[in-house]
Amino acid sequence: MLEKESMLEMELKLLKNLSLLIANAKDFNTALDICLTETCKTTGWSYGEAWVSSKDKDYIYITTSYYGEHGELRELYEEIKKFNFGPTTTTLPGYVWQTKQPLLVKEIASDSRFVRQDLVAKYNLKSALAIPIIINNDVIAVIIFFMSNTQRDEELANLVLALIPQLGVFFNQLHMNDRLRKTNRALKVLREVNQIITKETDESSLLNNICKIAVDTGGYRMALIALKQHDKHKSIKIITSAGFTGDYIKQLNDLSWAESHPKSSLSGKVIRTGKTHIIKDVSSDQDFLPWRDAALKEGFQSVISLPLIVNKDVIGVLNMYASEIDAFDTEEKILLEELANDVAYGIMFLHTKIEKEKIQEQLLQSQKMEAIGQLAAGVAHDFNNFLTAIMGYCNIIYDRLKDNQEVRYHIQQVIDASEKALTLVQSLLTFSRKQTVELSQLDINQLIINVSRLLKKLLTKHITFKTVLTDKQLMILGNKNQLEQLLMNLVSNANDAMTDGGSLTISTSSVEIDESFIKTHGFGKTGRFALITVEDTGMGMSEDIIKKIFEPFFTTKPIGKGTGIGLSVAYGIVKQHNGYIDVISEHGKGTTFYIYLPLIVE
Repeated sequence: MLEKESMLEMELKLLKNLSLLIANAKDFNTALDICLTETCKTTGWSYGEAWVSSKDKDYIYITTSYYGEHGELRELYEEIKKFNFGPTTTTLPGYVWQTKQPLLVKEIASDSRFVRQDLVAKYNLKSALAIPIIINNDVIAVIIFFMSNTQRDEELANLVLALIPQLGVFFNQLHMNDRLRKTNRALKVLREVNQIITKETDESSLLNNICKIAVDTGGYRMALIALKQHDKHKSIKIITSAGFTGDYIKQLNDLSWAESHPKSSLSGKVIRTGKTHIIKDVSSDQDFLPWRDAALKEGFQSVISLPLIVNKDVIGVLNMYASEIDAFDTEEKILLEELANDVAYGIMFLHTKIEKEKIQEQLLQSQKMEAIGQLAAGVAHDFNNFLTAIMGYCNIIYDRLKDNQEVRYHIQQVIDASEKALTLVQSLLTFSRKQTVELSQLDINQLIINVSRLLKKLLTKHITFKTVLTDKQLMILGNKNQLEQLLMNLVSNANDAMTDGGSLTISTSSVEIDESFIKTHGFGKTGRFALITVEDTGMGMSEDIIKKIFEPFFTTKPIGKGTGIGLSVAYGIVKQHNGYIDVISEHGKGTTFYIYLPLIVE
């Protein structure tokens, strides 16, 4: 029998070590490791294990073990990891879980509650001590130590049993400290994010800083913000992230919020439901299986995905990744949901501000184009009168000087130049929409088919041309000659932009312009429209050039290479058809023109 003084010293030493080490443990699993390690080292026991519950409490499973330097006992641990038990009294960990009482099994071989008898017998483990860890009257873990069933083992078991009340205190304090730590980190992030939301003027910068704050201030292992897209794949676009991204972030390229999509992810579920979702244990959650290995490699043990909601519409998600299993408790979840709401507000505020600026800019552009149109119409009208007089007198002189061929030649040059000027006047009148045109019912697809041969002749041989036309009939009220002129001007412009060759595609479709479209694009009128898309792979344009391309006489071509009137005419033709024209271009990446023409409503 151990001396009473020796037992007391051992008990006090173990109590002191457990108190200090558990108090400083970074998480619950680490505390379990400490409890197993210190107890086994103090008592001389060679093996211990800890069992915890699954997130739905359907079963309990082994989460960690101690086997010291006994390599063969590691094999035992690997075998036991294959077991999952229901929290019932038919197994040793289940029995202790249900009864909330410790249990010393002196003879494993004869105890029916021990279903692993044959397995542990191989390693000369004959008895076991099972202890419940209880917080707020709930069992949160069961610790089991295995012994060889000597007299000394029984005395040591009694020593450990005497420590159970203190173990409960240690783990409860750890639990309270952990809750406080999580609450504090969420509060710090919330406070700093709210400070920058009121100052940031750029959405990209705002979202980058939010993720950075979550990692640097909150201590989360990674944070990312993703927004849902309204394309046919219902894709999810990662806008920004911070922290340990590594290979994991590369696997999130093809995410979708469509329920039937093979990569319908955690974020997709949150976008569809509008509700926060937590992955408590990345290693065991089946919903996270496609990304599990990459996530574990970066040290992600649990994840919370929070919806970003604007006007009852989920626009995206804020995801936070932690290095602990079951890292997000109720209090932290509430604070992070408040954070997500603030992030959504920040996005909405900047969107609203940008939309107002965009609408203001478009209004000013529209007013400028209207003023230029009125000026052009006035100049064209007066210039047309001058040209009429010039051409009239030139024709009279030309007819009277039949015998003076030299003079007649010079007069003909004046007449030819006047006719070119007259064409320019007609273009200015088209731009200003002061020219009367006859409209008739036209099928856009048929018009493009008919004019395609002519359009091909406008392109150099190094440019490929194709049309992609919808199967739907697109009937509009239009002027055939003007619409052909519109297409020729756009194709000619694309040809000049592809000096080294490329491809040009004209496609058609039927679209619905609604309030959402108008709000996003800053133009339009609700209804059904035929959409003609003219897309080239040319040199593209900068934002500054795009703002001026429809102005008369604006050109980027060298002197003598263009009048700068082609796109102005295209703009005027579209407006005369009560339509809209838009352009998207990026320097070095080509240009796409979108022409919206109202469909005939039957």
